[in-house]
Formats: sequence, structure tokens, C-alpha cells
Amino acid sequence: RSGSMVQFMPDGCVQIVCNNGMYNIIFGENRMLVTGAQDIVVQGDASLKIDGNYNVNVEGDTNINVTGDLNITAKNMNQVIRGNIDTLAKNKTDKIEGSITSQSQGATSIASEGGMTLSSGDSLAVVSKNQVAVASKDGELMLKSGGKMSILGESAVAMRADGGKFSVSSSGDVAIDADGTVKIMEGAADAPDDPKSTFIQKPAPPPV
Repeated sequence: RSGSMVQFMPDGCVQIVCNNGMYNIIFGENRMLVTGAQDIVVQGDASLKIDGNYNVNVEGDTNINVTGDLNITAKNMNQVIRGNIDTLAKNKTDKIEGSITSQSQGATSIASEGGMTLSSGDSLAVVSKNQVAVASKDGELMLKSGGKMSILGESAVAMRADGGKFSVSSSGDVAIDADGTVKIMEGAADAPDDPKSTFIQKPAPPPV
């Protein structure tokens, strides 16, 4: 067709111009060595089909710029990152059909400048080898249960309000049970002789 040509330039450059389609069929191996830069410009759609494995080795950085969506579909996805992972996004949604396991050998911090909700359709457990702290810096701390609520300590259990009011309210009965003495004190907790303190001795069980 007019305009298609192969030019061999005096400096050794070869130019191939096709004014219609160009098809290469190789019934064997095809290896290419480029000692300089390589640029491929596709002004339409592009596809790459590989019937076997596809390996890409990059000695430097890899940058992918997509003005539309980036969609990845795979059977499994494995990542090994030798350094850090930084993700910057507007919103993030994770939908997992199975379980999630996150393990950190160092400290783990989750921070939110807005609200944060932990919701579970089953049990929710917070377990620590040492201390577990739940605190509200400026607002109210509420613990609410639609059923029974238990606070259990294998040693001592202390509840205290610094400079404020401590209230226990119930629409039904309130029971305080102890194997020893129950102390309800006003003032310093280390002043057992304070006349404002009330001691309630649990009655001894009836003889068998």
C-alpha cells in the first residue's frame, strides 16, 4: 500500500512505516534486547494475553498512573514488602467473606478524628497480657448491655469518680455480693475509722 516502507538510514537506524495493520507471527521463541530507552505509545486500547506465567523484574522504581479505575482480579494475592506501606485515599471499604487476622510484632495504633464504631454480630473480646484501659478525655464514658453485665476481677476491683458524682442506678434490684465485708465509704478510701463509712458484714451461712 502507498506510504508503507522500510528505511535503512546512513547512521544504522532502521525505520518501518505501516499505513495499515502489522502482524508478527513467530512459531518459536522471541527475545529482544534494548540497550537504551524504550517507549511504546498506544493511541487506542491495548491487551496482553499470556497463557503461562508472567514475570516482571524491575531494578529501579515502578510507577503506574491511571486516570480511571484500577481493577485487579486474582485467585490469591500475596505481598512481601521489605519496607513500609503507605496508603493515601479518600475513603476505604474492605469486604471480607471470611476471617481477618492482623498480627504486629510492634505497637499497633488505630486513630480516628471522627467517630469510631466496633460492631460484632457475635462476641467481642478485648484481651491484653497487661493492662486494658478505656478512657474518655472530654466526654462521657458509657457501658451499656442489653442483657446481663458483669465486672469481675481476680484480685481487687476499684471504681472511683475524681471530683464528680458516682451513680449506680437500676430500674430493678441492685445487689452487691462479697465473700467478706462490703464497705461503702465517703471520703478517703484509706480511712476505715471515718464515721461516714458504712460497713456491711455478710451474714454467715446457716449451719448444715
